[in-house]
Amino acid sequence: MIKTVIFDMDGVLLDTERMMTECSLTICKKLGVENAEQLALENAGVAGSEIRKKMGEILGGGYNEGKRFYQKFGALYVKRLLLEGIPVKENIEETLKYLKEHGYTLAVASTTKTPLVKLMLSICGLKKYFDSIMGGDKVENRKPAPDIYLKSMEKIGKTSEECYAVEDSLVGAKASIDAGIKTIIIPDLQEPNEYNKENAYKIFDSAKDLLEFFKKENEEPN
Repeated sequence: MIKTVIFDMDGVLLDTERMMTECSLTICKKLGVENAEQLALENAGVAGSEIRKKMGEILGGGYNEGKRFYQKFGALYVKRLLLEGIPVKENIEETLKYLKEHGYTLAVASTTKTPLVKLMLSICGLKKYFDSIMGGDKVENRKPAPDIYLKSMEKIGKTSEECYAVEDSLVGAKASIDAGIKTIIIPDLQEPNEYNKENAYKIFDSAKDLLEFFKKENEEPN
């Protein structure tokens, strides 16, 4: 039986992907970007460096314009976190608690920088469940490259055959699938594309389904 689960953070553990997309959309509209809704959605789960590059090209000002966009986006996102708090996905803490009580090794593999991942998980009370927390600053290539998952498995001493990954975004699911991990997708803002549908181990509607999956696994004989 597989007893290790590696989670993405934004959109899986925390309902922050939605908040980030809303902030991105707000700034896109203020700057007069065409197809703002689609563009904000496409930025979900993507590394900040890639967003800066992409937005710089779209806005026509290169690096400086991309940086300006990202600073405005970041300021709005932080403001909302401070005002509204860090939203935890429904049924996630119950799932993490169940897994720890049943001897699972739990890890986080996020595109967000490690210190911020640790801070956010600590503030919302989830940090205590994880044996390893790793962010995108620990690898050269961020998602959709598999680097963060390969590094995370190395840190906890597990192989891909010994792990599940739980992802929500297109780039995140591709990263874990390409790392050879059995990937469970719980779509948040983006429906899985054909590649992810074909290669995912399971696709669930919610963390409640994820919890039921693990409960069933533990009821069945090894």
